[in-house]
Amino acid sequence: MGATVTGIDAVDKNIKIASVHAASDPSTASIEYCCTTAEDLVKENKQFDAVISLEVIEHVADPLGFCESLSALTVPNGATVISTISRSMRAYATAIVAAEYILNWLPKGTHHWSKLITPEELVLILERASISVQEMAGFVYNPLRGEWSLSDDISVNYIAYGIKKVETPSVEPQSQV
Repeated sequence: MGATVTGIDAVDKNIKIASVHAASDPSTASIEYCCTTAEDLVKENKQFDAVISLEVIEHVADPLGFCESLSALTVPNGATVISTISRSMRAYATAIVAAEYILNWLPKGTHHWSKLITPEELVLILERASISVQEMAGFVYNPLRGEWSLSDDISVNYIAYGIKKVETPSVEPQSQV
């Protein structure tokens, strides 16, 4: 689609796997992969029209600090997209018990209940990080078709799309003489 794409991960092994995968398709071969973190890119004063963080926030120690980094990486009026798992009983049953312990889709212990974030909490965190959530949708897996689709159900896996707020300079009122 003509976009310049940079993929990052803090784990070098993941970057190497992604690079090999991308190189196998001419439409993704131009993706630049870097072993780094959002926080390190902020220190380099990098900014992007869109910042996408998929299935990461539930693994970070400081979700607000992480979202502030995502916001700093997003140009004013740019898009920020985050997907994660909700802290709900359905999510616990499907994303942790089923995916990790029954289906073995993920290594056991990948997700911790206490680190999961509800949609309402994510909206508040993003607002504090100067990102205004515009839309949310759920992800639903159909095991019969082996396909994922978007849904109105945000109680398990969900994705949020927000816009980086434009900071308006505060103007001190001028005193009358």
